[in-house]
Amino acid sequence: TYFRNAKGEETRYKRIAQEVSPHINAIKKILKTSNRNYEFNIHGCRSGLLDEAKIAEAYQGVPQVYIRKGKVETSNSAVVVLIDESGSMSSSRHYYSKVEMAKRAAILIREALKGTGTDLYIYGHSADSIYSGATEITVYQEGKSSNISPYALSEVQARYENRDGTAILEVAKRVRKKTSDPILMFVLSDGLPCAHHYWGRESELDVQKNVKKVEGMNFTVVQVTIDTMNEESCKRMFSNVVHLENDLADLPRKLGKVIKKAILKNRKTEVSI
Repeated sequence: TYFRNAKGEETRYKRIAQEVSPHINAIKKILKTSNRNYEFNIHGCRSGLLDEAKIAEAYQGVPQVYIRKGKVETSNSAVVVLIDESGSMSSSRHYYSKVEMAKRAAILIREALKGTGTDLYIYGHSADSIYSGATEITVYQEGKSSNISPYALSEVQARYENRDGTAILEVAKRVRKKTSDPILMFVLSDGLPCAHHYWGRESELDVQKNVKKVEGMNFTVVQVTIDTMNEESCKRMFSNVVHLENDLADLPRKLGKVIKKAILKNRKTEVSI
């Protein structure tokens, strides 16, 4: 498996970000509901900070004149986007090719997650271009790393083959080394694993096996299929599947629901006093 950093181009990125901008606030609004960090006070305690409003009672020997400060903290959650950049993603029955829709979905997620406190990791994967059996992964964003261009996603494109199971597992292992947070992983693809010695039912079983491994690493894995004609295959490989037609207006509703559900599920809220 080979990783490389993307460079991207500012003008192209900003043009697409502007295109998806009408849908960003809708997803941001959904994400904000998962943030439950706040402080509170409990009055009438026997220990803690003296309540200035009850100094007279304290002088009289009343014991319940203290304030205890409490805090509600919601644990962080990370999001991973893994984009299928195989040759089949260049096809389309609609206005955009599948890979162009995947690019727009990734940019939409990136823009919507800005300022939410959620670490974001974005990768693309292809295979067999270096040599037969190689899995090639492009890094578009890796948490808060400053080594990757903020416009890198403009470089997303259809390339060669796709060895999905390997890419999913290797990306998950790489991200898990960087964070211990619960992780939501979106796999954007057309649902067709195909590479050298990697196709058909055997490739489906490999994807299914590696998805289960990754879910055992505290990931929630969601396949977002783009204009797929292989829904049954997708259901065999993934337990969570969201189907998208090649329609940009459909992205916020479907992605918004699954993002909210998964982040709320993954985040843990703790109360401390």
